Order: sequence, then C-alpha cells, then structure tokens
Amino acid sequence: MSDSPPVDLQEAFDSNDATQPFSHTVVGGGRLAQSLVPTLLGAGLVVNQVLVRDPAKGAWLARHGLSPMPLSTPAKGQWVWLCISDHALQEVAQLLTVAPEAVLIHVSGASPLSLLPASRKGVVYPLQSFPAGQFVDWRDIPLFVEGSDDAITEALMNLAKLLSQSVQQMDSPSRLRLHLGAVFASNFVNHLLQRAAELVPELPFSVYGPLIRNQIAQALKVGPAAAQTGPALRADYNTLAAHLQLLAQDSALAEMYANISQSINPSLRSFWETQPGA
Repeated sequence: MSDSPPVDLQEAFDSNDATQPFSHTVVGGGRLAQSLVPTLLGAGLVVNQVLVRDPAKGAWLARHGLSPMPLSTPAKGQWVWLCISDHALQEVAQLLTVAPEAVLIHVSGASPLSLLPASRKGVVYPLQSFPAGQFVDWRDIPLFVEGSDDAITEALMNLAKLLSQSVQQMDSPSRLRLHLGAVFASNFVNHLLQRAAELVPELPFSVYGPLIRNQIAQALKVGPAAAQTGPALRADYNTLAAHLQLLAQDSALAEMYANISQSINPSLRSFWETQPGA
C-alpha cells in the first residue's frame, strides 16, 4: 500500500481527529497482529508496514497486499503497534527505529505503559483472546486506553473508537487488575472445563454445553454472586464428602475442589478439617 501523506501529528492530536490520514506500522506476526491488521484496514486506516522477527510468520500478509519486513526496517507509521509477547516487549521496542513524532503503542494488559522506552507512547488493550484462524470482531471487544500525556490519550481514545463500540480510559495498575480478572474469568475457567471433561471421558465434552451456556448467561445477566449455585453454596455436606471420596486418588484436584468450595462458602472451613485428603 502507498504511504499516507505527511500530517502534523501534534495538530491532529490537538484536534482529537483520529480519522486524519495517519499511517500505521504493526510489529509482530502472531495471532493478535493477524487480527489487528485487517481491523485497521477495515476501519479505513492505512497500514503501510508490518515488521516481524521471523519473515516466515508473515505469509498471511499477502492477502492484505502487504509483505513482511524485518525489525531493522525504520518504522514509517505515526502509530506503531507492538503486538509482541510481554516477555519480549521491551527488547523489541528498543530495537525499533521510529520517527520522533510517532507514538509507540503496546496492547498488553499485564505490562505497564512505563515499560516502553519512548516518550510518546500509549496502550490499547483489547480484553479478548485471539484463537488461531478464528475471526474476532473488534467492534464487540472492550478496549482500554492509556497515553503518556493528555493529548495522546485523547487521540488514542478517538482512534480506538474507530475499532470498537466499547472504549474507556484505564491506567496501568487498574489494567493489571483487569488482566488478572481475565485470567480467572477465561484461562482458569477453561482449565476447570478441561478437568470436568477428564472426569467423564466416556462422554463428549459437548454434554456440558447447555449447563455452561446457562451459567455464563446468568452470570452476565444478574452478576456472578447472584448466579452462584451448587453444593458448596448450600453446604450440602453429604455431596461434598461423596465428591471428595471420588477424588481420593487425585490429591491436587481434591485440594482444588476444597479450596474453591471454601472460597464459595467460607463457613465450610470446619467441615474440610474433618475430611481426609481435603
């Protein structure tokens, strides 16, 4: 794609106009980059470069009329998006050559804004996972924005609103708590689903489908506390004891069961003290 015409970045910030012909450089070739690039293009924005560490991971760019470039290539974009894993974020940011007026943006929930070495920087954190090969509609993804100054924050807010219907400002400490919450709400829940599947391997996992869908729908409708059900909440000691007996040969899962049950109902503490293996 051709480069966008020169613009006065500060003037655009001052006018809070994210629709001006800014160009975007995306750094990274993974799942998030593969979702972000078509999202930017679909919003009518210019993506003039995608820089990658491994050119072999940039083959997907051909369908967008782009070719992967090495990290040593100077970034031409006024917005430079770092779609890089957290552990490599600072290292890659230091390797880049960016224009003085450019804004470096990372998309991490766990990394603070201060991790970026640039003076002009920001965060646009999408509260979503990006499965390989699956389309994710950014219009439905909550985006959380932070900038290094008020003008950049305002410009990033306006830019993010071109991508999503749900955009709000959030600082780094709050974003880290949100990311932790996302681990509980998504990663840990998925692991518990895996453990549930292992308990009845003779059945397809889909047998849990109606139960899972109903539980999540209720939690979203009335809130997780009001939607909680089960033997722990009811203090159903007979069922709790029977479950623990089933888990007698798996001490780690028995401990997980006891800890989660007690988190649901702290009054169960004395009951667990009487149960072997709990």
